[in-house]
Amino acid sequence: MSERRRHGFGLLEVMISATMLVLGLAGVLSFAAQTSGTAAHQRQITVASHVAEIQMEKLLLLAPDDSRLTAGVHVGPAYDQIGNPSATGKFETRWTVTTSDPILGARRVVVTVRWTEPTGAKATTLKTIRT
Repeated sequence: MSERRRHGFGLLEVMISATMLVLGLAGVLSFAAQTSGTAAHQRQITVASHVAEIQMEKLLLLAPDDSRLTAGVHVGPAYDQIGNPSATGKFETRWTVTTSDPILGARRVVVTVRWTEPTGAKATTLKTIRT
């Protein structure tokens, strides 16, 4: 009885294994890239929300007759990627004041922070009523 034993793997088996490995690695790399992009977007939203809160706080502390609370659109300072004021910052602030809205004597204040990501222009908004 001479039984023949095989040693090692055949060419077809190696090619199938290599293909499966490449497909698995491609999936993992694709997932990592997507996760990284999502994390970057979430960081931008967090900074923009923080910048909007800073600007709203400043407006709420102003005297009622301050010129920055007159009706219309006002341009505020820019902020850098981590939320510090910067002349050439990524985050641009604006706010709109509408008088006698929703009631006579009140002012609606809407703060908007805009920035640009690789996927396009983004914005976040905070609103309040000030008497």
